[in-house]
Amino acid sequence: MMKYDNIFIDIDDTLFDFSMAEEASLKNLFEKNGLPFDDEFLSIYREHNLKLWRDIEKGVYTTDDLSELRFDGLVDKSRFGSHEEYLKFSDGYIDELACCPFVFDDAKPMLDKLYGKCNMYIVTNGVARVQYSRLEKSGLSGYFKRVFISEEIGLHKPLKKYFEYIFNAENITDKSRCIILGDSLTSDMLGGRNAGITTCRIVRKGSRIKENPLCDHQIRSLDEFIDIVM
Repeated sequence: MMKYDNIFIDIDDTLFDFSMAEEASLKNLFEKNGLPFDDEFLSIYREHNLKLWRDIEKGVYTTDDLSELRFDGLVDKSRFGSHEEYLKFSDGYIDELACCPFVFDDAKPMLDKLYGKCNMYIVTNGVARVQYSRLEKSGLSGYFKRVFISEEIGLHKPLKKYFEYIFNAENITDKSRCIILGDSLTSDMLGGRNAGITTCRIVRKGSRIKENPLCDHQIRSLDEFIDIVM
C-alpha cells in the first residue's frame, strides 16, 4: 500500500543529469558561434548561473530575464552585431538544452514501479520549452498526471503559493499524503516545508549526507525513494 497519494518530483539533478546537459549545451553553442570553451569557463559560468537561479527563487529576477543575464559579464557583447543578436545567441543555449535529456539510470525504474499506484507531478522552476522538450524526448512525460512549471503559473518554488496553486488545481486536501522529491535545499526542500508536506532530498554527489531540518528523508539513489513511499 502506498504511503503517499501525491508525489511531487523535481526534474534537474533529480530525474535528469543537468550538469551533463549543461556542459554539452554550452559546448555546442560556443562551437557553433566560434567562441572558446573550456573547463575554467564552465566553472565560472556555473557559479554565475547558480547565483542567478538563487535570485530567481528569491523573486529578484524571473525566467524572462535569463536571456539578458545568462552570459552577462561572461561573454563580450560587442562581438555581436546588435543587442538582438546577443539575445539570439543567449537563447540558443535554451535550444541546445532542450535537446539534451540525459536521464539518470535510476529514474525510469523508479517511475515504472510507482506508475498507476499514485499521482505523480512534475514541479519545476525551469524554462517551460526546455522541460517539456526533455520530458518528451526522454519518454518520461507519460508517467506524470500534470506538469507544473513556474514560468507558466507565475509562481515558483519555494513559495507556499506555488504549492497552494497545485493543491487547488488538483483538489488535494490531505497534505499528509503528499511528498516532494528533489535535490535543492533552497527550492525543493524549503518549498516542501513551506507547503507543509513531507520532503525527500536526493544527494547524488558529495562525501556524506548531513542532517538538515528541511529534509525528512535524504537518499543517494531513487531506488531508496521507493522504500520511503511504498
